Amino acid sequence: MANKVTPFGKLIRQLRIEGEIHMKDMAKALHVSIAQLSAVEIGKRTLTDSYVKEVIKYFNKMKLNTGGLLDAADQSHKSVKIDLTGSDMASKQLVSSFARKFPTMSTAEKARFAKLLNVDETD
Repeated sequence: MANKVTPFGKLIRQLRIEGEIHMKDMAKALHVSIAQLSAVEIGKRTLTDSYVKEVIKYFNKMKLNTGGLLDAADQSHKSVKIDLTGSDMASKQLVSSFARKFPTMSTAEKARFAKLLNVDETD
């Protein structure tokens, strides 16, 4: 199965081009290899919150508009990890139950959850 370019990958490539930033310079600043940066751009590498923050910080230093990068990162995640350390049993059960049921939820059920959580449809 081929990897698909993610919204985050598209946006960082767009910002790099807009800022006339060479991939090698950005990779060096982020302390990653060119191959790792390329893998993010084409959707082959999993995003971490810390990596997303570093990318935003980098583009902010370059005076580029980073609006939309967090949303693009959210849309690009293939999985989500939730740290339940210190959570009570009811919270752990709620999160686990949601994770189990999510794949089979209807669009209407997901819409109800989104409304409950005040999630904007463009998020």
